[in-house]
Amino acid sequence: MSKPFISILLMTYRLGGIDVIAQTLKRQTFQDYELVLVDCLYSLRHKRVRDYLESQIGNKFVLVEPSPNTFIADSINCWMACRNTALRNATGENLLSWVDYCNAPSDCLEKHRDAIVAHGNSMGPHIYCKMPAPDADFPSKLTIEQYSKYVRSKDARKYDVSIFPSIEFNSAILLNNQIEIDFGPYTQRPPEGLVEEDPNWIGIDAKRTLPRGCITWDYYHAKNEAVPKRYQDAAGEYPPDMDGGAGYADMYMGERIQKLMGCLWFEPGNPVYVFLRDWVFPDPILTRGAPEQYALLQKNRANLLQPLQA
Repeated sequence: MSKPFISILLMTYRLGGIDVIAQTLKRQTFQDYELVLVDCLYSLRHKRVRDYLESQIGNKFVLVEPSPNTFIADSINCWMACRNTALRNATGENLLSWVDYCNAPSDCLEKHRDAIVAHGNSMGPHIYCKMPAPDADFPSKLTIEQYSKYVRSKDARKYDVSIFPSIEFNSAILLNNQIEIDFGPYTQRPPEGLVEEDPNWIGIDAKRTLPRGCITWDYYHAKNEAVPKRYQDAAGEYPPDMDGGAGYADMYMGERIQKLMGCLWFEPGNPVYVFLRDWVFPDPILTRGAPEQYALLQKNRANLLQPLQA
């Protein structure tokens, strides 16, 4: 069997969202893909998720549990394990990073394919949008401890695939009726000791204003970026000690990939739309403060002194 042109890497610890990604993939004009879904809730819902995905996109997916799965064991961050598990299980010639509750126009994969063929890789913007209201019985705004307990309950099983049981996801709902949230040029403040102009800090939405062409590693967010697998393999895995601050780990990886590839090609006309999920779900990702994460970034960047071979 030939390898798919592109593997879509997607990680989640959230209930629902499986319907959103399945409907996004079904309407893509370019279908030479595989979905690599790394699910922190695998032990609780893998059969329901597998059956649903098979009914929607056939056998074009890999469903795995992160290793180690510290989230389900201890309710703590395991994002680096998720990302590394996705890298190990992908078989595509190219790797595209998306996030859960991510919606894309029907030509998104096609545009990534075209950019990869023309420029070697493909970076696109991600735009946050307001999330539709979940089912009335779905408990929102739980603490991470409360959420961890809830996902193990029988009541949670009806939300394994979707928290929007009354919504039929289609392009009109996902793309035309969403309200874009205006964060301005930055969604977070820089780490202590840095200013917004510092090249080591770029806000997560900053690349929305960039022109078409080469961008730098600061803008690598692992939310809508595609690179050849051979370069990702050469760049290596994510450092486990950077759990707790995913954005800094993304910058670390972006710098390694840029060192290998030179130009990171940006297509401003190829966005994905991400539901803003934090008002519904707790967020265990940022479990360390910015100064500590920035120090870890600088420590791990020392690895860049070692030669990388593509």
